[in-house]
Amino acid sequence: LGVLVESPRVIRHLQTSLASTVDVFIKIDAGYGRTGVAFDNTALLDLLLDAIASAPRLRFAGLLTHGGDSYHAAGPEEVRRCFDRVRIRLAETASHVRDRHPDAIVSVGDTPGCSLAGEYGGIDEIRPGNFVFYDIMQLELGACGAEDIAVAVAAPVVAVHPHRGEAVIHCGSVHLSKEASRDASGNRIYGRVVFLTENGWTEPAPGTFVRSLSQEHGIITTTDEILSLLHEGMLLGILPVHSCLTAQCMRGYLTLDGTVADHFAGIPFSLPWQGAFP
Repeated sequence: LGVLVESPRVIRHLQTSLASTVDVFIKIDAGYGRTGVAFDNTALLDLLLDAIASAPRLRFAGLLTHGGDSYHAAGPEEVRRCFDRVRIRLAETASHVRDRHPDAIVSVGDTPGCSLAGEYGGIDEIRPGNFVFYDIMQLELGACGAEDIAVAVAAPVVAVHPHRGEAVIHCGSVHLSKEASRDASGNRIYGRVVFLTENGWTEPAPGTFVRSLSQEHGIITTTDEILSLLHEGMLLGILPVHSCLTAQCMRGYLTLDGTVADHFAGIPFSLPWQGAFP
């Protein structure tokens, strides 16, 4: 078990509360601005190292950061620049720490950066996170292709409204979260629509996306051609904008071979299944 710290007070609390020894990483802010010790704040870094050294149940393991600013990049090249900036800053911070802890590791993680980086010098560990699934956000950043997205929500069509060019699905914010992206025309998108097949699903349907969400329902905007294929009761696949949130909302998976994996049980089991439902 490894824990993150950035405060002497937390270190003191851990020492008095833990029953066993754990690894401790110091959380570093390499420019994202969310939380952590500023990468160039060596005074605070030394204070934390002293506090860890005086806590027998804590074993210093290294420095850890999350380069979340890459999610706001305009494209792959900017993602790479963000990752390189984080990498270089962490390497500088590590050079200060390794005077006392030569075996300290540097751990860096963000899905776009780990997917697109061409240089990993100075990094001992990457935490690539969401590239087990990918999603629409990563697709739009250029971190993956549509064929790499490995999770979709099976959503029943509950109504079709040809006069509006829309369909309603039973798939709302409780299934997808309310994470959204925007397309080139400024449309807010809560998911892309695919057709389910026996072996997975198709490419995202052109001109088709989830444009709004309520608690249990989503409204799909689409073309006349796609709309003519839809009918009440059919299952569509929705590629989520942020699959981490969707996976947490749904709490489990049905794989292509019919195996159910539940987040909480932790033990896959088989479920007989008929039909094309990834």
